[in-house]
Amino acid sequence: MQMTLPVQNSFARLLYGWLDAASCLLKPSSVSTYYSVADAHLLPEFRDVPLKSVSAPLISDFLRQKSETLSPSTVGTITAVLRHTLQYAEQHDVPLGCGVSSIPHVTAYVRKDAPIFSPSEQTA
Repeated sequence: MQMTLPVQNSFARLLYGWLDAASCLLKPSSVSTYYSVADAHLLPEFRDVPLKSVSAPLISDFLRQKSETLSPSTVGTITAVLRHTLQYAEQHDVPLGCGVSSIPHVTAYVRKDAPIFSPSEQTA
């Protein structure tokens, strides 16, 4: 899926470049999931961010915020898409403000568990 993006050296152009390149190698369901994650979570935050401004603190703060409201599985998928996008950039010698190694592991952002109610509390 080719996209016309407003900013030449933006994160959005890089992200869609990776998604386009990877789409022939992935299952259709994975491609659909990754595009959904890109559109719902990554692009609202990073769409027009210049590539040299993509930094480890920016990514860490973003993932921390997402982990407060989303499931660990969704945060894991977001992290995977970020990692793949940065790997794609490194493979194509695209200058960034940080490398793939600077993305924290998902386990650092596991959301607190919801309280577990006893059977009597559940019926109350």
